[in-house]
Amino acid sequence: TYTDENGAKDSYTSCCIKSDLDMFILGGTITCHSSGLGGKGISVDGALVIGNSNADNSDLILNVTTTGERFYVSGSGDNADYANPKAIKSDGNLTCLLYTSDAADEEDSVDLGGRSIIKKKKKKK
Repeated sequence: TYTDENGAKDSYTSCCIKSDLDMFILGGTITCHSSGLGGKGISVDGALVIGNSNADNSDLILNVTTTGERFYVSGSGDNADYANPKAIKSDGNLTCLLYTSDAADEEDSVDLGGRSIIKKKKKKK
C-alpha cells in the first residue's frame, strides 16, 4: 500500500492486461491468469467493450482467471477497504456483446457465447 498525492491510501496489485483508458477486445484468443494478492486479470480505468456489435464474434475467445487473496488497504470496520482479486475490472461501462445464457452461469465460471470462459473467484470468509 501507499499514500497518493491527495493523502489517500491506495495499493498496487498484479495485473495481466492493464489500460489507463478505454479498451476494446474485438477478436482473437486471450488467456491470462493472475495469482498475486488482489490481482486482476484485465483491469481497465475507462470503459471495456468485449466483442463487435452485429457480428458473430466466433473468433473471440477469452479465458481469464485469478487465484490471489484479497488484502487490506485502509479503514476499519464497515469502512475497511480491501484490494480484491477480479478476473475483469472496469471503472467505466463494461459492455459484453457476446451471447451469455443464465443457464451457462455456473458456480465458478461464466460461459460466454459457448466458447469463452471467465472464472469467478470463490469467496473465502
